[in-house]
Amino acid sequence: MKSILNISLVGLSALALSVVTGGCSDSYMDKINENADNTTDAPAKFLLPDVLTSTAVHTVGGDMDTYISGYNEYEVGVGNQLWQAQKRISTSSSTTFGDAWNESYAALRDAHIVIAKSTAAGDSKTKGIGEVMAAINSAVLTDNFGDIPFSQAALSYLVGGVPKYTNPKLDTQASVYDSIMNYLDTAIKDFNTGSGTGPGSYDYVYGGDTGKWMKLAYGLKARYIMRLYNTYSTAEKTSKMQEVLSDIANSFTSASEQGAYNVYGTSNWNPYYDFFISRNYFAISPTYMSKLKERNDPRLNRVSAAFIDQYLDMAQLTDTTYESGLAPIDGGTSDNTGTYNISIYSCAASAPTFYMSYHELKFLEAEAYERLGDNDNAKAALKTAVVAAIANTEANITNVVNSADELGNDWGTISMTTPAITTANAEDYFDNNVAPLFNANPLKEIISQKYLGMFGPNGEAVEEYADIRRHKAANEDYFDFGNTKVSYPWELPYGSSAVTANANIVSAFGNGQYVYTNCLWWAGGTGKAGK
Repeated sequence: MKSILNISLVGLSALALSVVTGGCSDSYMDKINENADNTTDAPAKFLLPDVLTSTAVHTVGGDMDTYISGYNEYEVGVGNQLWQAQKRISTSSSTTFGDAWNESYAALRDAHIVIAKSTAAGDSKTKGIGEVMAAINSAVLTDNFGDIPFSQAALSYLVGGVPKYTNPKLDTQASVYDSIMNYLDTAIKDFNTGSGTGPGSYDYVYGGDTGKWMKLAYGLKARYIMRLYNTYSTAEKTSKMQEVLSDIANSFTSASEQGAYNVYGTSNWNPYYDFFISRNYFAISPTYMSKLKERNDPRLNRVSAAFIDQYLDMAQLTDTTYESGLAPIDGGTSDNTGTYNISIYSCAASAPTFYMSYHELKFLEAEAYERLGDNDNAKAALKTAVVAAIANTEANITNVVNSADELGNDWGTISMTTPAITTANAEDYFDNNVAPLFNANPLKEIISQKYLGMFGPNGEAVEEYADIRRHKAANEDYFDFGNTKVSYPWELPYGSSAVTANANIVSAFGNGQYVYTNCLWWAGGTGKAGK
């Protein structure tokens, strides 16, 4: 497998957690074997690259994103573990997301260290970034695993060289979300304070521009307020949707400001591509393609490709040729890689990973306006979202073209045979195809277009998975998934490291079959994993 980004300072997580042990002698002989370069502490900004990278590569764009692309029916698992997931063979196993569980908690712990060290140094700029990253990692963990160890887990310090709590308790999703919103509110205050030197070039996302970080924090607030829509009383829903719109007004004004981790290339690749090029375990889903065909969506001509001559070449497919090579939605009778059409996104070797995109923000705006009964503004926001999402499709395809040398090392050639979708094309598509569907059922089309727009190599499948479950729980299930012979996974199973070591999680996990039951608090479930 090709390496996934290795650009952070090696070992800083461990160094930040380490404690100095030994005697207090001033003897020269006591010090003669000490390594003066073995740093035991470092400013928060030196740890920040590791937090940003790990969150992008492991939390947002890693194993969860890959598997969930199958649950969302963006892709079909056709090989090994992903074929098994398509058949729901491994879906409830604690080993399936064991690495993702560990890595997300490691990123959350490191974000807590950044917060603690920045607080001690009086650096509110770096502290705010740490709080934003803590919010993202916390949300991904609770959105996908339900009730989680939180208040006693991923702490920024050790006691006697070990974690303070070896069997951290499970915290409710409601309490975790209280902390998520507190992280973001505090981050905004910290960015406004603007004390300290900040991370400078160690900020791989915005280069230390805390104004842009503040916009991301506001966008995330809008996302998470909307996530909790089903938990609000009827009286609360209006004020909450107004709050979403207020936060959006303080967030991104264009795609140039979106929260994008874009430090890939040379030998360190986008994790979606990295997984595909190493394993080739998925193919583009007929469910996704059928939705494009229903709308005569111009992306139908741009997003799929076929293998030719035993992997050596790929050719982009048109709307008249894509169907013959589609994988069966259930993955087929056996795993069979290198046979079916793939998504062009699989080859976007250095496409960015999004903490949050501009098009997602505009889809949220459209939904908020629609729920407030303002269909004119909802339609205008939806048009902006659709055009931006299609522009992102083209940006990813451009990335494939620009990755020709890298692709040539593994695949030979890729033939891009259809013209790019221009802004004018996207606007015409909306006016002629999307607008009539919106007029007939505004919420359905907002949900459907967001589903179409969140597919890609940018790590957005995880976010869309949360949206799918939120809408399903509210009887807004407009997805028409085709893999109906198997149960739908409402959650991911706890990671194996916790299932084997934490008595609290052992009790909740049981045999893992709870993943097929809606246990999510914000989706109207019990709020207790395994119950």
